[in-house]
Amino acid sequence: MRGVFSGLFLLFICTFNAYAQPKEQPGQPNIPDFMPFYFAHGYFNWNGMLSLTQTDIVEGDVFTFPKVAVFFYADLGDPVTKTFFNKQYKTVETAVNNQQAIFILRDKGQSANSVTVYKTAQCLPNSNSIPFVRSMLDVQDQWREKGDIRQWLTPQAAKFGMNKTALDACLKDQTTDKQIAEHAAKARDMKLFRLARPELYVNQYYFPVIVEEDFFGNALGAAIRKLSQSDAPLQLSAAELTPNKQFARGLGSPDAPVTLIQYETPESHTIIPFFKDILPKLKDKYISKGLLRYELRPFPWFSNGYEVLGLLYCLPEEDFFKGYFTMASINNVWLDPNEDWKANPEMWSLTLRQLGSLGIATREAATCARKPDVSKYIKESRDKLMNGHNVFFTPTAFINGQEASGGLVLDAWYGLIDKALAASAAQKGDAQ
Repeated sequence: MRGVFSGLFLLFICTFNAYAQPKEQPGQPNIPDFMPFYFAHGYFNWNGMLSLTQTDIVEGDVFTFPKVAVFFYADLGDPVTKTFFNKQYKTVETAVNNQQAIFILRDKGQSANSVTVYKTAQCLPNSNSIPFVRSMLDVQDQWREKGDIRQWLTPQAAKFGMNKTALDACLKDQTTDKQIAEHAAKARDMKLFRLARPELYVNQYYFPVIVEEDFFGNALGAAIRKLSQSDAPLQLSAAELTPNKQFARGLGSPDAPVTLIQYETPESHTIIPFFKDILPKLKDKYISKGLLRYELRPFPWFSNGYEVLGLLYCLPEEDFFKGYFTMASINNVWLDPNEDWKANPEMWSLTLRQLGSLGIATREAATCARKPDVSKYIKESRDKLMNGHNVFFTPTAFINGQEASGGLVLDAWYGLIDKALAASAAQKGDAQ
């Protein structure tokens, strides 16, 4: 049986690598070319996953998250930025007004017009900077592609008490330009990529900007509630550790002394490096030897995530991983190509085509995925973690029920698993 398992796992790895083989680029890390690497205002933390470090440089000071911090890195001429302020920002604004969160806007330096608007906002009092940006976004369609935006900038700045003389002096000041250039140079020196579109973080955790309003609101609420918790790692209950008999999908023996449960979604960019760089080594060192059971549980972000995950969790376990990583490797198609911010309405048929191209029979999966118990399992998997433990991000992992950081490097995973194995062995020794 173990030989069959090993063969299936190797098939899954080979299939996955065929879809996610990274491209070598001079002076850049060997990683998938669609992986986002985040250009922040301060420093970076690349450890196999993506996140900001626990400190970020804001206005020259070290910021250490005394409250929930929502970081938004954007080009102010991008239509997605306008959509963010018309939709998601309402939730952020409420949390800021209730003194539960702070909001930090940073320009990505991708266009001259965006930098001009951002510089003007920087010259205004803090209480007026975001309202001014929003007023410029209201007329974004008129100025975003123009060579000179002063005819729109001047009257909007005047509404917030900045006359023409003050505006001229603000725009001549090169301080902000230098800051943006320095941060761009820092990103290049650290060999990091940047996404072309806006980037959103809650504390150090990345969210796709187009994540839907209800999910983002719930996630922000969970982040705020989490502040009142102790720093002790979360612990799943025995009931939460018990796998769902119908939908549990994993690798390794169910009788392994250590279980690694990971909550994730193929919509997330973090799944690719974990399964390319981490999981194969865990398989060699632990899973294939009967020491570790790996279980992957759903934590969807978008509405169409339920459709895709429903199909995937209705596949047999031997097809599940092959299908899962195929969908993760093309996660750019999760968005509607014709409209910013909306999920792709064709994900059901697209997923069926992708699975069919791999030789996976989809008729039974399609019938299964339409049943209410499937969507109930997926929704409860996410909601129990978010509402019960205030987890608001992926990946989130648990080793024998205790929370482990989702962005761990390989040696850290080894250390946690070895520690759990030692504890299990000691517990068995005490019982004898």
